[in-house]
Amino acid sequence: MRKIMQTALLTGALLLPRVCAAQGQSGSMLYGPSLGLMFDSASAVIRPILGIPGAATLGAPLNAGFAIGQALVAPGGDFALAVAKDDFRLAIVRGSGGVVQNLAPAMGEAPDLISFSPGGGSAALYYRASGRLLVLAGLRNLAQQAVVVDTSSLPAAASLVAVSEDAASLLLAVRLGASTGLYSLPNRPQAARSTSPKEIAAATPGNDLSAIASPAHAVAQRVGGFQSVSALRFAGTGSDALVADGAANAVYLVQNASGAAYVAALGSAQDGLSQPVAIEAMDARRVLVANAGANKLTILYRDGTPALSISCGCSPVVLYQLSGSSVYRLTEPSHEPMWLLDAGGSEMRILAVPPASAPTSEGARQ
Repeated sequence: MRKIMQTALLTGALLLPRVCAAQGQSGSMLYGPSLGLMFDSASAVIRPILGIPGAATLGAPLNAGFAIGQALVAPGGDFALAVAKDDFRLAIVRGSGGVVQNLAPAMGEAPDLISFSPGGGSAALYYRASGRLLVLAGLRNLAQQAVVVDTSSLPAAASLVAVSEDAASLLLAVRLGASTGLYSLPNRPQAARSTSPKEIAAATPGNDLSAIASPAHAVAQRVGGFQSVSALRFAGTGSDALVADGAANAVYLVQNASGAAYVAALGSAQDGLSQPVAIEAMDARRVLVANAGANKLTILYRDGTPALSISCGCSPVVLYQLSGSSVYRLTEPSHEPMWLLDAGGSEMRILAVPPASAPTSEGARQ
């Protein structure tokens, strides 16, 4: 096994374009193919994943120009939403040379939850101590808006949050004793004073975000109850959502989550689910599930097709879509290899990316 792994890693290294070596120590330049960015929480840096599936390596950290406290990379891996460590201001860090764009002034505290919409056009940041929910829209175009949504109608603090692609719908999981309630919050930016991209880009640390966008009033509506919501995501560009219940070993589809919601079971332990911790809609038909209680992934089908299990030989804890639409990161970076799923070919492959200190690249797990 070791010999096979070494051969695969060496092959991957030879496949990498030599221009990747032109990346500076500051990580300010990227050359050649890339699978996108990732946030290394242990080192608090944003790194590119250089190369292609089957031949990739972690690149040097991007130079954001400030100390990063936390960050989340958007679906597709082309940019990250970063929170400054010192003053909690928000910025977008893009992979094309580590370009930084200030988004909004500091909220005075670090967000407890950050979530992107399925396509990365919107994001929601939840501040548990103050109960504020900051919604950013238009992140992929020049019509960026920042709105603070009122969460005072929730029965308690949220444990998870999800935002739709158009930023009009929000879902929040709230722990209530031995169960978890799922609540919908409408986001109506028109209720707040409009914010131009120029105002957001010019925001400076120390300003109060309420001076840019007035709070939007919203009344929470209960969607359903679960044992313990472990993952929450909108699916596609509409208002359907996915809910994973880690205690019940189940995944549910919430149709029309922002309206007359209907909750339907999508998968259970009989389908191989074991402590599901991450879910992602691969397309309109398939849902990918990471099982922390088993070294495998599960693909559930919305049309009733029997579930498919994929052994990964690792303990998947995240599902982050990388460049393209068929490569997903399964684990966090550490001193061990980082694992990916490549679902783009005729056969799905589990691939390993060596740690940042390793001199070579990625190989397929045999």
